[in-house]
Amino acid sequence: MNIINNILRNGIEYTNYETGLVDFIDFQVCNDNWIQYRIINEKLSREGVTRLRERDKNVGKRDSCSTPSYITFFTKPKMTKIEFDDKNEFRKIRDIIIAFGWMTLDFS
Repeated sequence: MNIINNILRNGIEYTNYETGLVDFIDFQVCNDNWIQYRIINEKLSREGVTRLRERDKNVGKRDSCSTPSYITFFTKPKMTKIEFDDKNEFRKIRDIIIAFGWMTLDFS
């Protein structure tokens, strides 16, 4: 399980369970990846892309009803999943992300 070390306005520093190394999830990069996905799938015009960038601040997806609860961030080359055994910890991290101006899609 990936472990959060620190959450900042621009991202999350965490220990990667696969490598044991400290990695960083950059919220702006995650949002750019999400926007790029939407541009391709929705075939948006330039005007549509501009409007989308102004209002869509999604950086990942979350599910509070699964066991364990999780947030998956739109990183590349693969998404990064953070799991939470404690629902209160999940809600705390979700709320901090929102307070910093970012969003996650609710898959609950």
